[in-house]
Amino acid sequence: MIARRTRGRTFAHIVSDLRKYLLWWRGYLRVCEIKGALVDLDKWIRRLRYHWLYAALVRLAGQLQLTA
Repeated sequence: MIARRTRGRTFAHIVSDLRKYLLWWRGYLRVCEIKGALVDLDKWIRRLRYHWLYAALVRLAGQLQLTA
């Protein structure tokens, strides 16, 4: 699962995995002509990215407080 939080992978690796799925979904949805589903998928990806970056920032802030 791409969005699993305990995988310990870099953001670049997650994006490369996500790209494979997105290209498939884009092709599938283009055939089905369901643009609303693609918009919803885009919203989900943006939320996932935001939460991933926020969690990384919180971890970094915690590490900086421990060393200060």
